[in-house]
Amino acid sequence: TYEILITSTGEYNRVLGDGVLDSLQSKFTTSTGQWFHYCLTWSSSSRTTQLYLDGELAASGQTSGRQLYTSGTVWFNRRGNSGHNAYVFGGQLYRFNMYTEVLSSETIKRIVDGGLCAEVEETISSRQLRWEDVLAKSRSGSVVEVTGCDMVTKEFMESQLEIKDVKLNAMREELDTVTKKLDSTQEELQTVTGRLESVTTRSNRTEDELSRTRESLESVTDRCNRNEDELIRTRESLETVTTRSNLTEEELNTCSAELTDTKSKLKGAIKFSNITMWDILYTDSFYHKIFTGQLLDDLKSWSWDLLEEFVGVNVTEGVINHLQKHDVGKAECGAQISDILNMWDEFIGVKMTRGIIQHFKENHNDDPCDD
Repeated sequence: TYEILITSTGEYNRVLGDGVLDSLQSKFTTSTGQWFHYCLTWSSSSRTTQLYLDGELAASGQTSGRQLYTSGTVWFNRRGNSGHNAYVFGGQLYRFNMYTEVLSSETIKRIVDGGLCAEVEETISSRQLRWEDVLAKSRSGSVVEVTGCDMVTKEFMESQLEIKDVKLNAMREELDTVTKKLDSTQEELQTVTGRLESVTTRSNRTEDELSRTRESLESVTDRCNRNEDELIRTRESLETVTTRSNLTEEELNTCSAELTDTKSKLKGAIKFSNITMWDILYTDSFYHKIFTGQLLDDLKSWSWDLLEEFVGVNVTEGVINHLQKHDVGKAECGAQISDILNMWDEFIGVKMTRGIIQHFKENHNDDPCDD
């Protein structure tokens, strides 16, 4: 059994025999013949194991909960004493150290940047298994010690330089990609800025228009209020006018009736204008009325005393025509009218009709007043 098992190819990276970081060959990309830095950490409190390659974190995982056994044997270039020849290490190993604490990423980076001969590890007090102690142990097999730190450092630095060169190229490509994205973003930003300025301008114009519209609305509201007041006053005036109109309409109806009566009377007077004094009999006061004492009194005011005999007679157009022909105002007809009026005594109280008038015409044709 084993507590820690690491390989230069990344196949095994184990603490407590836990394989959470196994099969990481894809992370080990250093070319053959070049140096690279390997660091595996494990925390007994957090159960976290981490793998660093050339000072950069390559992978991490959680292990089981047991403690790490402190006794045992450290084997280089093979998997314990089990005789697994497939795991024989063929290469160069330099400055192998073990520590009683988890080194920080900053400390690991400082060791890598210091190079093979910087001796940064010697300043770390938690170093438990030291490289110089390893060199002091006996060796078996084909083991050749690396001589000349300058040579080792040169090779290491060259390998580190190549690694950094690769990383630099990758960073340069990433920088080009980011620059292109930045240029594209800047163009988009300029476009958006232009649109924003256009929107801001339109917004300002809209705000100005809104302010003018609000002022116009307030003006219209004021006019509406004034118009409403005027409408109320107009409605009150209209109600007053309507009331007066109703009264005026009643007065007009009354005047119209009086005017119609007067017009009717005027028509009667106009029809027989410039004829004789008998025209008075065509007015509404006499025409088609029973000849009464009151009518006779009215006529006497015109010196028509002879008409007393017509009291009780209906005054018709025929009667009026007869009196016109036998006007008592004519000397030659006076005696004849007296005779006629005496003869009319028999007709008092009788309504004067067209037949009665025709009787007088037929019996007085030879009368000098007939024409």
